[in-house]
Amino acid sequence: MRLLAEEFADHNFKGVLGLRDHLRLVGHAVNEKRVRRLVRLMDHGPGYPKPRLSVPGQGVTPYPYLLRDRPATAPDEVWSTDITLYSWPRASATWLLCSTGTHATC
Repeated sequence: MRLLAEEFADHNFKGVLGLRDHLRLVGHAVNEKRVRRLVRLMDHGPGYPKPRLSVPGQGVTPYPYLLRDRPATAPDEVWSTDITLYSWPRASATWLLCSTGTHATC
């Protein structure tokens, strides 16, 4: 663990596979899972920021939901669209476009 901590302090960009290769060159028989567990145990993380995919970027404004307070009372008033990539069992992938008109009857 001391060798792992020293190597991570010197080269924090290597990652688990680089640290595993370094320990193998030194003469320790370790695998990727053991090195990953030890790195997690020592609470060492990467030196770069992790992606924050669910946080919107700066200057991005969310689109408001325009139909929140408006009930659908007549036909062809509210439409919804869905675009999906579908893979067939023995064919190439196909884009599937589904467009439906919704009408709530009371």
